[in-house]
Amino acid sequence: MKRSRSGGGVEYTTVLEIRGPLLVVDRVTRVAYDELVEVETPSGESRLGRVLEVGEGKAIVQVFEGTSGLSIEGVKARFLGDTMKLGVSEELLGRVFDGLGRPIDGLPPPPAEDYRDISGEPINPEQREYPSDFIQTGISAIDVMNSLVRGQKLPVFSGPGLTHNILAAQIARQAVVPGKEEEFAVIFAALGVQNDEARFFRRSLEESGAMGRSALFLNLADDPAVERIITPRVALTLAEFLAFERDYNILVIITDMTNYCFAGDTELIFADGTVREIGAFVEEAHLKAAQALRPVSSVVSAGKGMALLSYVTPRELAHGSVLSWDGFSLRECRIQAVEKIVAPRRLLLLRTRSGASLKVTPDQRLLVDTLSGPELVRAERIRPGDELYSVERLEFRTERIPLLRLLAEREPERFFVHLRDDRVERALEGKYGSLSEACRRLNLSYERVTDSHAKRRYRLDEFLRVVEDLGWDVAEATALVDHMTADGKQRVRLREAYVTPDLTRLLGMVLSDGTVNVSDGQGAYYVSFSNRSRELVETFIDLFRRVFDGPEPQVHENSNGVTIVRFNSLIAARILLNLAKLGTPEELLRLLTLEEDHIAAFIAGYINGDGSVARGGRAVRIATRSRMRASRIQLLLKRLGVPSVIQERRSRSSFSGREVYDVVVTGPISLERLGGLVRPSHPGKRWAISVGGSRTTAERFYLGPRVVGQLLRRLRERYGLMQEDIGPSSMVSQVENLRRRVCRSTLSGWLRSLEEKARPDDPDLFALRQLIYGNYVLDEVVSVEEIEPFEEYVYDLTVEGTHKLLVANGIIASNCEALREISAAREEVPGRKGYPGYMYSDLASIYERAGRIKGKKGTITQMPILTMPSDDITHPVPDLTGYITEGQIVLSRDLHRKGIYPPINVLMSLSRLMGPGVIAPKKTRPDHGDVSNQLYASYSRAVQLRSLAEIVGKSSLSAQDIKLIEFGDLFENRFLRQGVDENRSLDESLSIAWEILSTLPEDSLTKIKPEFIKQYYKKAG
Repeated sequence: MKRSRSGGGVEYTTVLEIRGPLLVVDRVTRVAYDELVEVETPSGESRLGRVLEVGEGKAIVQVFEGTSGLSIEGVKARFLGDTMKLGVSEELLGRVFDGLGRPIDGLPPPPAEDYRDISGEPINPEQREYPSDFIQTGISAIDVMNSLVRGQKLPVFSGPGLTHNILAAQIARQAVVPGKEEEFAVIFAALGVQNDEARFFRRSLEESGAMGRSALFLNLADDPAVERIITPRVALTLAEFLAFERDYNILVIITDMTNYCFAGDTELIFADGTVREIGAFVEEAHLKAAQALRPVSSVVSAGKGMALLSYVTPRELAHGSVLSWDGFSLRECRIQAVEKIVAPRRLLLLRTRSGASLKVTPDQRLLVDTLSGPELVRAERIRPGDELYSVERLEFRTERIPLLRLLAEREPERFFVHLRDDRVERALEGKYGSLSEACRRLNLSYERVTDSHAKRRYRLDEFLRVVEDLGWDVAEATALVDHMTADGKQRVRLREAYVTPDLTRLLGMVLSDGTVNVSDGQGAYYVSFSNRSRELVETFIDLFRRVFDGPEPQVHENSNGVTIVRFNSLIAARILLNLAKLGTPEELLRLLTLEEDHIAAFIAGYINGDGSVARGGRAVRIATRSRMRASRIQLLLKRLGVPSVIQERRSRSSFSGREVYDVVVTGPISLERLGGLVRPSHPGKRWAISVGGSRTTAERFYLGPRVVGQLLRRLRERYGLMQEDIGPSSMVSQVENLRRRVCRSTLSGWLRSLEEKARPDDPDLFALRQLIYGNYVLDEVVSVEEIEPFEEYVYDLTVEGTHKLLVANGIIASNCEALREISAAREEVPGRKGYPGYMYSDLASIYERAGRIKGKKGTITQMPILTMPSDDITHPVPDLTGYITEGQIVLSRDLHRKGIYPPINVLMSLSRLMGPGVIAPKKTRPDHGDVSNQLYASYSRAVQLRSLAEIVGKSSLSAQDIKLIEFGDLFENRFLRQGVDENRSLDESLSIAWEILSTLPEDSLTKIKPEFIKQYYKKAG
């Protein structure tokens, strides 16, 4: 890829805004559309981009490697005065490149004969020559019934989980122009594929000997999504040079030209500590965007319903940013767009060891541990035993919650503040000239706030209004309060101004083994705790008195020996309820943004009550009847960096017949961390937790990723180290040979030995360090099942920068697609299903570069492969592709389930150029067209009769109808089905066709000329 000319270009430091994958550069002059831009970070790193839009002194630059890690300060944008160009020559054949045309096969860049603009130009229609000349793929269903022609655009429409990549590789290996094999070459462009898929394509071509006449351009799933817009254009630039300058016949295969979403009840983790279901959040965002008159698009697609996409600004969202994943650490990222799409016919339900449950579309990508390291993998490829990356420690901006504001969140008019002295009155008189004027301006009751100790009281909402008006700190104002009352009684003095660890510990004890009651009908307002341990009861009383002064405990023991202590106080009960948000979707979420010591105190309080510690400290269990509360406790433990597992059971004791959810912490690393932070008041539980942390067994959450063995071996061999130099030789050997995995704590010791010898800037050392010390755990998938959606829609977000979000209990997932990402960043009015309105012309600019040119020997043939979300052929990408291209090959899920490869649905497939120009002497056989037509007619009738037989029974059909059904089975199993490495010539395919047609009565072959029947029909016997 041609980057910067030495000393060339105009440099700007006036980056105004970073918006998703785009930079907005201000005060630019003489900048051109599509101009190449070199973006330099403060650290000296260089990234490549191009100009998308220019106007009013501003340029919008698309950064191919993404804007992750960039900030406005210190970034330079160098406009190079040239468009993006690819160095082309025949030397590129046999090589492997990334999506931008840079070598990734370990060899130096190939020499370039010329540099060509990757945007290219569609072929002038006047100069086009009608495509002809048959291309043999070796696949019967294509060669006989949907013939591929030199210069044609023939896409393959597939679905999630089908064998389109295997088919693409087979076509790349086998495709030839009969008689012109030496002039044929394959350009392969893969968009958003996993590492194992990339390795498969490369190995397939190498093992078949086809690599020497092929060039691979691979954009991987972990590469920036915006790069996928460039990759096809890079591949086509090389194709145009080889075809029209070097007379090659080129087949360009592009996979995958095409959305993934979550079910509406999937929980998202926002940067402010909020956790919400994505469906409710997206619906609210759509409504606010509509009220703000921002762009919203809706369209009814044939047979599929409506899709909506809204572009949003932070002020239109209750929560404008999500927690995202950047490498091996957390990052706060802005939400750019929200989307809802009609739910597909099937979703996948993934359950993990930690208790997480995810309902996603089959093509939703999750971060999975693979032999190549962490990779974004489609859900349809995930199997039980795979491990998902999940955040180890959740990090939020912490807050201090004033008790007065907490109390005022509900019915503040019931609570009165009684002041110590007249400092508030004096301050109001100083600001407004008189107390009466202050009362008038602030809507206060003059009679209640005049200078009399008996009267000097404010309603809580009034007092907070006065404090805000005076610009006072709430803590400072709390010091002026002598006491508070509720409904004019129940005197309580707050000992602290803010939520403290004592209060959260108290809350934990109450929620586990107590009650918070606010009953206006009965006039009962109290906080209680019950336990057999007198020590815990005394701890509860002491904690309450540290926070609330005034109420006295009522203590009694029931007949079972359980001591019950109760404090009657509406103020205390309301503060605890408002903090916990019991019974709401926000239950316990406010605790997430408190300091760690507050959260640890809450967990300790909960363990005091409904917590148990197994003998020997092997596990800590926190029990609750609520699945939601269990998930919230799990998130709170993650704030402490402690992973846990949620287990469901049926209670055999006091919960009698109800489900109980245990939040279980096990393993020495987790227990040691828990014991260091959480100190339960219960002496036995406190001791048992400390014992559990001293155990030395491995912990599954902290097993080293599978790739560490390769990294260890490479580093060791690079620096001449023996296995025993870094650790026990047998253990190191087993890890390197993938026969054993060890904990990251063990790997950290090996890493220290490597660091003594390795260069500090060694990339493998850096990768190993991230894998060992990164903020993640591995969460094993325990089940994957296919389910029907329970809701009408599924939902998605576009996240700026990293394009990843955290779902469920911290699992890392990907989000958007390239065209929609660019469109969202530019805040364009969206088209169908959120794609930009110009997508038709964007696709055409790729597809129309295929064809033949008059006077040129070479040709470009395209086979783009598209995955249709939920097998929806009306999805915008395949739908628009069908208008531009000259037919389509459609893969069938029903045939795939029967085990038929390739699963080509010939009845929905079509090659519009399969006519006299192809089926002609010296090109294919004379009987080719008639055989194809007869196969279509007979197989179509067989499929209809199968459906009829399911209704009326096979016995109700005629003998001829039964013959046709048998023909349909033969057609699928003898003609369609072939091996992955089976390369059939056209003659072989036609012979198989005649073999199965000969099972039908001769007089039923109405589409074939008599002379061909006489020559090829084989009568039974």
